[in-house]
Amino acid sequence: MRVACVQMAMGPDHAVNEQYALTAMGKARDLGASVVVFPELSCLPFFPAHPADPEYFEWAVPVQAM
Repeated sequence: MRVACVQMAMGPDHAVNEQYALTAMGKARDLGASVVVFPELSCLPFFPAHPADPEYFEWAVPVQAM
């Protein structure tokens, strides 16, 4: 099993970050990875560094229960 780790700097645009992550995943797959690992909060800036800023509450997305 080949595992790829992606390190990426996130900006404020979620769609741009997500596209970068998908591109990185495709490159990892092309290089033989069967598992790709991303950093925590992989498509958003690390907002817990500023927990009092209500702007980040708008980034919340619903998660479907299993």
